Parts: sequence; C-alpha cells; structure tokens
Amino acid sequence: MNGNDAKKSNILMGVDAGLAKTGVAIVAVPDPWNKDLKEGRIITAQSFVTRREDTKVRRSDEMLKNRIRQVAGFYLKFIETYKPRIISLESMSYPRNAASSAMLGMAWSSLYTLAFMHNIPVFIYSPREVRDSLVLPRNASKKDIEFTVREAFTDYKDWPKGNVREHAFDATAVIMTFLNDENWCRFI
Repeated sequence: MNGNDAKKSNILMGVDAGLAKTGVAIVAVPDPWNKDLKEGRIITAQSFVTRREDTKVRRSDEMLKNRIRQVAGFYLKFIETYKPRIISLESMSYPRNAASSAMLGMAWSSLYTLAFMHNIPVFIYSPREVRDSLVLPRNASKKDIEFTVREAFTDYKDWPKGNVREHAFDATAVIMTFLNDENWCRFI
C-alpha cells in the first residue's frame, strides 16, 4: 500500500435511488480488511421525498426538472460532505409504465453523473443479491430488511421515521451487500 492509498477514505455511501423518494446511508469502516460490521458505524441514514410542485406550475417538464434538481442536490450534499470511497446502489426496478421508467432513469443518471464527476466507483446489486447477502429468504419483506439492518447497527438510533424510512434501510442494506461481496477488497 503506498502513501496515497493510506489516505483514502473508508467512507461508503449506499443509495436506494428514486425520483419521488430516495434513501442514502453513509457508513464508516475503520479497518477495510475487517468485514465485521460491528467495527463499522453508520454516520447517517436518511430518506428524502422530493417536493410536489405548486399547481401554478402546469408544465410537467418543469416539475420533472425541479424534482431532478432536488434529488441531485440531495445526493451531492452527501458526496461533498462525506467524500465516499464507493457508492453502492440497489439496481433499478422497472415500473410498469414508460413515463415512470423514464423518470427513474433520470434520477439514476443524476447520481451516475455526480459519481463520475467525483471519480467515485458505483457498484450495483439487485434486490435478490441484497436479500441473499443478508441471508434473508427471497420473499423477505421490507420489515425483514429493516430488522436485519437494525441488528447489524444496534448503536445507531437516528433512523428516519414514517413511511419513507424503508429507503434509508435499503440504502444501508446495499452497503452491507457491498461489504459481503467477494470483490469488495479491490476497491477499498
């Protein structure tokens, strides 16, 4: 390991991407070679809901641009504040209609653009890979994921409340999946 490698951050960013609702988790791993999550700690885990526009804004393209601006700003805040080493992301689910798929793709592209601009590698895991990594059954619910994440990070008490909290838990679960990935050590 050279001097530059020793200075690299051991901050990991997990994202459950979406245009209307999204989640981000930031986890510090003090010893990247120790895969025991008890050694890691959550710095923050947050969910974010983009604001719906006033009825004065009638054009859907304006509303879409405003929502993309909001979600990109949310991601940028974490990237600039914590300077993560990697971004771990749950793969995109494809909604049933084309308009929703396009909007989700725009939210994803804002995250990818920010990662590219900050030279941060992005790792993508399917919901199935996340469940398998957490040793959960394939039909595991969001509550099962929440329970498993809470068990791994018992010291963290500032979880979001309400019906958007699942996005923060999904973002944390995808970081856990990255740490359980056999190829993770090449990037830390």
